[in-house]
Amino acid sequence: MHYKLSKYQNYKPSGLDWLGDVPMEWEVKRLKDALSIKNGSDYKEIEAESGIPVIGSGGQFRFASKYIYDGESILFGRKGTIDKPLYFVGKFWTVDTMFYSVLTKKAFGKFMYYFALRIPFQGYSTQTALPSMTQNVLERIFLGFPSKPTQITIANYLDQQTAKIDKEIDLLSQKAEKYKQLKQTLISETVTKGLDKTAKLKSSGVDWIGDIPERWEVKRVKEIFDITRGRVIPQEDLLDDGFPVYSSQTENDGCMGYIRTYDFNADLLTWTTDGANAGTVFLRAGKFNCTNICGILLPKNKNSVFLKYLVHSVQVGAKHNKRIDTNGAKIMSNEMALIKITIPPKNEQIQIANYLDVQTEKIDQIIVTINQKIDKLKEYRKVLINDVVVGKVRVEIL
Repeated sequence: MHYKLSKYQNYKPSGLDWLGDVPMEWEVKRLKDALSIKNGSDYKEIEAESGIPVIGSGGQFRFASKYIYDGESILFGRKGTIDKPLYFVGKFWTVDTMFYSVLTKKAFGKFMYYFALRIPFQGYSTQTALPSMTQNVLERIFLGFPSKPTQITIANYLDQQTAKIDKEIDLLSQKAEKYKQLKQTLISETVTKGLDKTAKLKSSGVDWIGDIPERWEVKRVKEIFDITRGRVIPQEDLLDDGFPVYSSQTENDGCMGYIRTYDFNADLLTWTTDGANAGTVFLRAGKFNCTNICGILLPKNKNSVFLKYLVHSVQVGAKHNKRIDTNGAKIMSNEMALIKITIPPKNEQIQIANYLDVQTEKIDQIIVTINQKIDKLKEYRKVLINDVVVGKVRVEIL
């Protein structure tokens, strides 16, 4: 379907700074005039291996044997993530930290979803450590409310346009991921085989390492690093700024918060000792802290230019040596100490580091450029939705 964009002829004040003026023919209503807000509920007693989707602020994450509602609905966060409304059609169950809604006859579901993306939730949330939204406050949020045929036209136009934008974002994301994989492959091949492809090889004596250049050595981690461990840092001690505290998580680069002091001020490697991410290895630099489920590898050669490329070798070794017991995956300090890794001669370390610095910088710059394009598309998507659902732009079917 083809659409024409234009301006409305006349506007009137909405009475809200963030909403601004709305088209004269639109009404200004409260959210409760378009949606009936309902509370979610705990799902533990009805949890199942398959069946009805259980939805939280991040989308579906469990299944249930019963449903709380069957139909088209806009879902709103009640606690925690309150600024990411979701759209759903069909049978579902929402957790007790989510609201779901029932549409009135005057409201078109997809239009209400697109408008919900525009709401400045931070201005309506409770002033507490955990952002919260009450049903009463949510119901009283104002919106510019066009006729239902106009809502349908707007929603269909945005469905069409956002699908195009999302497809382009997805293609660019796939492209960025391929470059990330190319970077990892380049590092892997170079730190395990070196730069001289004609070099004579010998057996490393370690199955997962295979053959290595004849002049390279196989050493245990404890010969290259001093090994220690992080400490217990209570959740209640964490702040919004200061020196980072790294944990076992992989989100946000592993940073779980900040404290006023630091335990480490160096370039070193950390690894997750136990849990779902056991064996994951990171290069850390500067002033920071680690929790007690992080192991620390302090390089004995403080000036090693090769350090950041040893991450790959240590991680591969950790992957092959972590054990699974009744409490999950683990790789403790004594186990990490015995992992074998390949070490080139000093001159080759320098050559490899210099080569990889140049090549990975080129790849990183390509990824940065791709991500900048993605960011621009996301911003364009956001502006497009905003301009149409608040009436800055008129959408008509050709």
